Amino acid sequence: MKKINLDFVRLIASICIVAIHIYPFNNISELLDYQITRVFFRQCVPIFLMITGYFLIPKILKDKQKLKGYLKKISIIYLFAIFLYLPLNIYKGDFLNINLLLPCIISNFLSKVLIRIYL
Repeated sequence: MKKINLDFVRLIASICIVAIHIYPFNNISELLDYQITRVFFRQCVPIFLMITGYFLIPKILKDKQKLKGYLKKISIIYLFAIFLYLPLNIYKGDFLNINLLLPCIISNFLSKVLIRIYL
């Protein structure tokens, strides 16, 4: 399969992943929305990750400096995203017990970084 075809599949998968979070068919029918977004579109997440890994892993494994640079870059992005959404999560009441705030942030960050490393 050509790279263009894989990129097209990845584009479609990314649109489906966005649709998971915005409930596009909820106004039409909750059952339809559930069946399409929660059943069908959920299959696009692993497809997207596999295609991305197919393109990234060979480049990253060749050069350890690229791996370190990638890990640094992705860590900064995730830290920024965590702190960007932290006020919203606190406002929503996700962290009712303030003593759990720091472990939640650390575990969230580590889990996302480890997923990126091993996928």
